[in-house]
Amino acid sequence: MKLALSKRARADYKAIRAYSLKQFGLQQAAAYRERFETAFERLLAFPESGAPSDTVASGLRRLPVGRHCVFYPLTAGEVRIVAILHQRQLPDEI
Repeated sequence: MKLALSKRARADYKAIRAYSLKQFGLQQAAAYRERFETAFERLLAFPESGAPSDTVASGLRRLPVGRHCVFYPLTAGEVRIVAILHQRQLPDEI
């Protein structure tokens, strides 16, 4: 099993890290980054651990991480994260 982030998910993750650093400082940003890394490892070990999110898109799942949600479909051999959104954001056109 491997982990992949789509172009959008990479941009989302980069923006989250930059915002966290600017707003909360290095220590908090590092702690939040660690939460994401732990979530990514969890998805690799247990890909079905995220809740179904079929109302957003058929076959899509979501895993909460802090105030964000990681969105991904289940695929054979790969966890492909398609977006990482703040809980207040609407997941349009993922």
